[in-house]
Amino acid sequence: MAEEPVATRISILDKEYAVRCRPGEQSALQESARYLTEKMAEAKSSGRSLSHDRITIMTALNIASEYLKLRQEKEALETALAEDIHRIASKLASFSARRSVPSRVD
Repeated sequence: MAEEPVATRISILDKEYAVRCRPGEQSALQESARYLTEKMAEAKSSGRSLSHDRITIMTALNIASEYLKLRQEKEALETALAEDIHRIASKLASFSARRSVPSRVD
């Protein structure tokens, strides 16, 4: 049985919102709200006069760009790790095969 969502209050750019989330996820939600507020404040202080909607869209685009870059980096690291594991496994198999061949005595 799924647990009932809990109401959590968050603040984003000095506005309060009531958001429901799963029990135990409140701190992650609060951290997300702090991060979003920080990024929106950066966009707001860019020196240009932007509407709230424009700040929201620019922030969403910036966060999406960050996310996609991190996802690409993660995929590259996973590929490199898989290659390293394959290389090590091949060396271990080769070493094991050499050790299992009995030495010839002449």
